[in-house]
Amino acid sequence: MIVWMNRLCSFWLISAIAVLLAYWTNWIEHWEAGAYSGLVLISSLIAFAAQGLDKWRARSDRWRMSEKWLHFFELIGGWPGAHFGQQFFRHKTAKASYRNLFYTLVFIHIAIVVTCLIYFSTNTTTT
Repeated sequence: MIVWMNRLCSFWLISAIAVLLAYWTNWIEHWEAGAYSGLVLISSLIAFAAQGLDKWRARSDRWRMSEKWLHFFELIGGWPGAHFGQQFFRHKTAKASYRNLFYTLVFIHIAIVVTCLIYFSTNTTTT
């Protein structure tokens, strides 16, 4: 399962970078595409750092970050960074309930993006 998730996360991040670059160079006119790509990249960086910070706090017997916050960053688009953070820091990889909710949030996020793409592609007006 890790291999396909690594590929999916890599594809999503590379696509976000490509769309953001296409928006900056005016190949894509819609600001929404650039905003979404920026959201994915920034929230992925934050989610990656949050995984590392939570792992460091766990080892130091300090106050931990709530799983709700980790899942929030995953849901808004940071799931690729969260996945790579989990693998890099070996954090939350053995907790089945966390992993199940993580995969559910990834599915929900992708379903929302696909729904938006279908909706906006069928409801565009030409001038």
